Amino acid sequence: MFEGYAFKYGETTEMSDDGEQWERKIYVGYIDGADRPYVCVDSTDESRFDTGKNFAIGTWRYARPVPKHTIIIDGIEIGVSDGVYKALKEHLCGG
Repeated sequence: MFEGYAFKYGETTEMSDDGEQWERKIYVGYIDGADRPYVCVDSTDESRFDTGKNFAIGTWRYARPVPKHTIIIDGIEIGVSDGVYKALKEHLCGG
C-alpha cells in the first residue's frame, strides 16, 4: 500500500486503484480517511489544468512518485524516484 506519500499541488504522479496498473496524473489533493484518498486531474484534462481553466478530477486509491531513474538488478530494470536513487547511490557508492 502506498498511502502516506506527500505530493505538491500540480506535481505529476502515478495513480492506481489496484496497485498494478498505473497512470500518470496531476496531483491536486488528499482526502484523509477516504477509500480513494488521492485527488488528481484526469489525463484528458491535463492541458486545461496547465492553462488554469476548469478541469475534471478523479480519485485514486494508491499513489507513488514518478520514477525518474532506472536501476538494473539481476537484469531487471526498476524505475525509482529521485529520493530512492540518491539514497541507494549514497549507501552503495558513498555519495
